[in-house]
Amino acid sequence: MNKLVIPRELNQNAPGVQAMGTPTETGQRLLEHMARRFGRGSLDSLDVLDFGCGTRFTEAIVNSQIPIGSYVGIDTQPNVVQFLSQNVHDPRLSFHHFNAYNALYNRGGFVMTEDTPLPVGDKQFDVICMFSVITHQVPDDSLRIFKILRRYVKRSGGLFFTADVRDDFDVYTEEIPDIPVQLSAYPLELLARLLRLAGWHVRSLEPRTIDGLPMMESFLCVPI
Repeated sequence: MNKLVIPRELNQNAPGVQAMGTPTETGQRLLEHMARRFGRGSLDSLDVLDFGCGTRFTEAIVNSQIPIGSYVGIDTQPNVVQFLSQNVHDPRLSFHHFNAYNALYNRGGFVMTEDTPLPVGDKQFDVICMFSVITHQVPDDSLRIFKILRRYVKRSGGLFFTADVRDDFDVYTEEIPDIPVQLSAYPLELLARLLRLAGWHVRSLEPRTIDGLPMMESFLCVPI
């Protein structure tokens, strides 16, 4: 099997994350951890939606032959979606561009509403995940995203995401104020309220870098 080689410019993992291993290695570890949080030995037979997908998980799935039912990646960056669509020939995997506004990554996109559809038709998923997505969103956009994703989860499915949770802040805070949404920090109470408003219940919350994994605080949520 030919290895999937991602161009360096499409690997947007932080330097500290890259120092922890190749994207294939860290991607595999994160997918295995997520499966365990869902009470599964693997993602085999599960339909996965990765919102803000980047390239890491695709690289891991292809190069490590990770079992998965299906994987749909959505990203605001057309070059990421174009490369993956042209170079990944696994029928389990598909990719879609979502041209939504983000102050850091996509200033020319449209402004989301809670009714904005995703480019996946009426498909619903067992697992919806977001890694380093809420870390770049203001609260209003986080709420819109949580509400949008709620429509695409199976009744028996769930949402797994990471966020920068700070117990020393009482309100939403830009940790790098000179660069909008470069690092969006949330008090836990605010995130929990946004999730409830969007129809999610937090089943579990784990601290950052659990098991030495390259991620911030991680939430497993189920639909209310």
